[in-house]
Amino acid sequence: MIKALFFDVDDTLLAFEPSAHQAYKLSCNAFKINYNEDLYQKYTLINHQLWHLHDLGKISRPELMLKRHTLIFGDKIDAKAFNDYFLNQISQQVFLMEDAKEVISTLSNKYKLFIASNSEYSLQNKRLKKAGLAQYFNDIYCSKEIGHAKPEKAFFDYCINASGFNADNIMMIGDNPLCDIQGAHEAKLKTCYFNWKNQTKQQVNCDLEITKLNQLLGSL
Repeated sequence: MIKALFFDVDDTLLAFEPSAHQAYKLSCNAFKINYNEDLYQKYTLINHQLWHLHDLGKISRPELMLKRHTLIFGDKIDAKAFNDYFLNQISQQVFLMEDAKEVISTLSNKYKLFIASNSEYSLQNKRLKKAGLAQYFNDIYCSKEIGHAKPEKAFFDYCINASGFNADNIMMIGDNPLCDIQGAHEAKLKTCYFNWKNQTKQQVNCDLEITKLNQLLGSL
């Protein structure tokens, strides 16, 4: 029986792309960088490639945070200062996924809810508060503080132990087939693949697949 739900944040509860887009534009302006859409597309491509390497365990999160800017600007800016400003701006730009608040509010009446994110606590806590979601979650588990990241089994083991529930009583809900679904599956959690883009061609080993968050309400 499912008693607790672990949720990813980015592109599961909060739409990340519009937040990052606006935050990057504001960061460039603050650092006197001539912003244009080609620059942002270059950043997006590099960032995606680096996160893929991170998910495979080939690059650390601190390395990723700096390298995604140094690959574009070299030593023309302070990459750490730019990244810190960028993350702060992301925390201010919040866009809810469709039906996210209604679904989370309803589910909180029946299940214990937790966040399981490849990010840092302060950032996700700020964003969830701004989105009006924080009060529905019992705790927020983030890779930076845990010292392990999805899809590592150690990340999920920590979250399971901290939640106080057994693995077979927990379902992980997220949009990333590798980090959220495969990682949770290998940690013996039940899994729900939020395939909202309808783009994944590969077979995803999950217990449930949805394309809209509100489908959770009739499926659990």
